[in-house]
Amino acid sequence: MKRFYYQCYLLFMMGMILPLSAQSVSNVSTTATIKGTVKDAQSGKTLPGANVIVRGTSRGAATDLKGRYEIRNLPAGDYSLEFKYIGYRDISKDVHLERGETVVQDASMEFAALETDEIYVTAQAEGQLEAINQQLASNTIRNVVSSTRIQELPDEDAARALSRLPGVSLRGQKVVIRGITPKMNKMLINGVAIPSTEFSDRSVDMGIISSNMLESIEVTKSITPDMDADAVGGTVNLRLREAPEEAHYDMLIEGNYNEMHNSNENYKLWLSASRRFLDQKMGLFAQLNAKQLHGASDQLNASYSLSPLKVNELDSLGQRTNIVSSIQLRDGFGVENTYGASLIADYQYKSGKIVFSNIYSKSINENTSHIDVIDVDNSRRLAYQHGKNSKQLWSNALQGEQQLFFGSVLDYSLSHSFSSRPDEFSYEANTDITTRPYGSAGLSQSKKNSLTPQRAYQLIDSHPDEPGGTIRRLIWNPLEAQERDLTGQVNVEIPFSFSKSLSSNFKFGGKYSLKTRKADRTYGAAQKDGVMQPKTNPEALMEKFGIETLPELRTRMILDQDYDAGTFLGGEFGYHYAMNGDDIDWLIDLYRPEMIFFDYRNHSEDYEGNEKLVAGYAMAELNLGSNLMLMPGVRFEAVRTEYEGNKVIFRDPFIEPQVTLQNSVRKNEHFFPMFHLRYKATDWFDIRAAYTQTISRPDYRLIVPRQFLSWVEARNVHLGNPQLKPALSENLDLFMSIYNNTIGLFTIGGFYKEIKDMFYPIQEPLFEPLRWGLPPGFEQADFVHFSINSPDKGFVRGIEMDWQTHFWYLPSVFSSMVLNVNYTHMDSETRYPIVDEVTEIISVFPYQDTSYVRKRYFSGRLIDQGNDVANVAWGFDYKGLSTRLSFIFQGDVLTNLGGRPESNAHTEDLYRWDFTLKQKLPVAGLGLSFDAINLTNAPYETFEPTRNLRRSSRYSGTLLRIGLRYQLE
Repeated sequence: MKRFYYQCYLLFMMGMILPLSAQSVSNVSTTATIKGTVKDAQSGKTLPGANVIVRGTSRGAATDLKGRYEIRNLPAGDYSLEFKYIGYRDISKDVHLERGETVVQDASMEFAALETDEIYVTAQAEGQLEAINQQLASNTIRNVVSSTRIQELPDEDAARALSRLPGVSLRGQKVVIRGITPKMNKMLINGVAIPSTEFSDRSVDMGIISSNMLESIEVTKSITPDMDADAVGGTVNLRLREAPEEAHYDMLIEGNYNEMHNSNENYKLWLSASRRFLDQKMGLFAQLNAKQLHGASDQLNASYSLSPLKVNELDSLGQRTNIVSSIQLRDGFGVENTYGASLIADYQYKSGKIVFSNIYSKSINENTSHIDVIDVDNSRRLAYQHGKNSKQLWSNALQGEQQLFFGSVLDYSLSHSFSSRPDEFSYEANTDITTRPYGSAGLSQSKKNSLTPQRAYQLIDSHPDEPGGTIRRLIWNPLEAQERDLTGQVNVEIPFSFSKSLSSNFKFGGKYSLKTRKADRTYGAAQKDGVMQPKTNPEALMEKFGIETLPELRTRMILDQDYDAGTFLGGEFGYHYAMNGDDIDWLIDLYRPEMIFFDYRNHSEDYEGNEKLVAGYAMAELNLGSNLMLMPGVRFEAVRTEYEGNKVIFRDPFIEPQVTLQNSVRKNEHFFPMFHLRYKATDWFDIRAAYTQTISRPDYRLIVPRQFLSWVEARNVHLGNPQLKPALSENLDLFMSIYNNTIGLFTIGGFYKEIKDMFYPIQEPLFEPLRWGLPPGFEQADFVHFSINSPDKGFVRGIEMDWQTHFWYLPSVFSSMVLNVNYTHMDSETRYPIVDEVTEIISVFPYQDTSYVRKRYFSGRLIDQGNDVANVAWGFDYKGLSTRLSFIFQGDVLTNLGGRPESNAHTEDLYRWDFTLKQKLPVAGLGLSFDAINLTNAPYETFEPTRNLRRSSRYSGTLLRIGLRYQLE
């Protein structure tokens, strides 16, 4: 029935648009075109997002990022053009058109200061005005980070620049939009999808993309039919820089200091050059960037167990108490090296243009962690982790635009994208340090029940003279994931004029995409009942540690006696023991030839496959007069997925598991009807509304046909679910904007999302092996782990406010101040399952107790959804000085979902201050910059819900940067 509804909607669209398109064709002989460029009258810089209106008609256009506009398919005659740009004075131009003629009408606009004032548009004000006007020029709901803002006071990467927009927050270096987790949002470069940089899901690490290579950043929160539908939260499009009209050279050299790592061996280097040739027809832009950052972090991770159920709590949720079971102290440090390059060539000719863009980014991270784990059940161990991994991203795209007959335009793109996440090495060592950290008797249950993580640490003896224990295990466990996307896309846009008060652009197109993915884990271990004795070269071990006989490897032999962790976790905890990293590196090399590499993890997490997408759409932009715009449309997407996974039966840790290759094929097809409306009530007020449908396809690992059956580790079963459905979202947006030269832009509105078939992992006690297609022998298995679609809908709702203004009308020095304030309040709700094992005790003959599975549900927020997100940025320019003080607030966020509401984890409110300064020097084009990131060293902390005890704390320190920049134009 639903398919029939979508088909009727599509037929209605085509029936409405095609007759009007025919009207356009019949008028071709009488039509003409106006085009031109809009610039700042003083600086000569182009003005992107300027609104050009043909007075008395419904026709108009907005300038692109180069300040260019084009209005096609106008009947011959006399017209008056109005040019509008917030922050500038409106101007008018009279134009006479002949049949078949193209008239060039440029415009130079002046800043809206009082005529007696000598006020110029400063760098920050210019960037703000670009963002305001580009946002107003869009027919959908969109936020923009402009080119000038990126280039004048840049954030270090694309993720950080995005985090300053309304409703946008970060989880690590991944983008959360309106509380929707990163894997459910779409990331693009010049309209081309960025492949996932992760091992198991569809999220993208935006931290590897330097902000300096970007022209602008656009966040679209209500998509249109010509955009990919897999964007429940929204779409982020990174627009790459192209060559401007004048030759341009730019160089930045910057040094960094991290106060926690106490390191100044950090730098940032940026070089770019651009120039146009062949009478401005051809442009080349090239850039190189490199960055090295030594970082450090102090971390606490606490684990909890739930108190036993009381009789009166058997049917209650959220009533059990979390009791500290262990604490983990982690002293970590590492080096991140990021490299990037881009080359963009564009060629513009009379009837179109071609752009060939190439971007490459790579980050290499080498991280080391010293870990101290204290178990409340009276054990303690040390661990040492050392790994080096990289993330790489390639994107190549050939994109073109060609004017056709009847005023129509064809645009096309062929693109290739590739991402990889390989580990060069990754290994871990584990050792006991003492067997009784709380004494021979351990802790009483009553004392355990009242513990906090701080108290659990304070109770142990922190300084034993001779820590005991042995090395238990050495592990080698690198992994690799790759994704490659090949995409072709074609769009056709046909303008038409039905009358002076009715005009439209009809747009349709199609897309084909092939995505291939593979993931591979290598896992090896050396362990033998706590006795670590090499078989191949025992003499080397004796020589290394100066011993005459070969005992067990004792912990004291590899301790670093000179290790100093400084003021750990702000002084709340100490850190006293650490293994010698050089010794562990040496042991890994010695033992690696003897490691067992047929562990189940070598196969159960591996997969390979492809996804093929075919999409088509049709939409119309109907302009009824100059005030009302309607945009109906529909999109169709069909996806065919083929994946290979492994069935692994693991019976013995020293016997190679049984591995069988399995295949799955899945198909899904969906129509996505959409409708946008924009009403300009006055010259200073408009209303926008949108109804859209979007989709989120399940994580790769969730749909891989994998099975893991273990007789060794708690007899657990892990299953993939190739039949898992994608989540579908219906979205409503309603926003109002007030704007003029004094107010700037003030926007307020609300949004609502209704999501069905949300997917998430679940575990269920295993009583019926045959139901799961399992072999005999699993009758007593503990749990089966798999993924399901929620039987209930999820809801996200919120309000969003954004104010961007420039105080140019204030006296004297205050006229150079700019302010950006945004606030988003969100709320979400869905239901999560709880699966209990229930045993009925039979007190009469035959006295056989009965066990069964009981499934219940509890309500909660969506993962990564915080209640509040706010940003404030105050900027000030005076002569050659430019400064920005910014504040980010992120409210309580649900970070992890447990099996019960008591096991969830959430953050506390997060506050962060950043400061940026730029000072021009007496040498032309030369400037000095200074940045202070995370001024107050605000920690990132998560908590459990019942007693609000910490689950984790992470201190990363304040980052200070000083740089020298040289620009030549």
